[in-house]
Amino acid sequence: EFLGRVFRIPDKRPAYQWKLTGEQAMFLGHPVFQAKAKQDSTTLEAWFTPDIPVSAGPGQYGGLPGLILTLTVDSNKVIYTATAIDITTPVAGIKAPTDGSKVTRAEYDRIVKEKMDEMAKSRRGRGN
Repeated sequence: EFLGRVFRIPDKRPAYQWKLTGEQAMFLGHPVFQAKAKQDSTTLEAWFTPDIPVSAGPGQYGGLPGLILTLTVDSNKVIYTATAIDITTPVAGIKAPTDGSKVTRAEYDRIVKEKMDEMAKSRRGRGN
């Protein structure tokens, strides 16, 4: 979801070259491990838990041996943080969404960039 619009992106997730750092912590009652990756000019720092052995995370991010619970993009430019974990819903009950606009990753990225640029331009026009 972005600015009230729902999107479905059926593309495969990018493959990141994660490197485990050896750092450990606890987050939402689960042990988490730090991994870092660099994709083009983007730096990623993820904290994942092998307690939930799902190779997924927020947005397009995943590829680690556990669920990503917190992810920082470009030194806090974007931060994703889980606020709760529901392990009571059976996996069979989780279905891929069918509503929303079906777009490619490139189309979605273009839409987000255009809207963010529009909002930035609008703010500058108000003397901010």
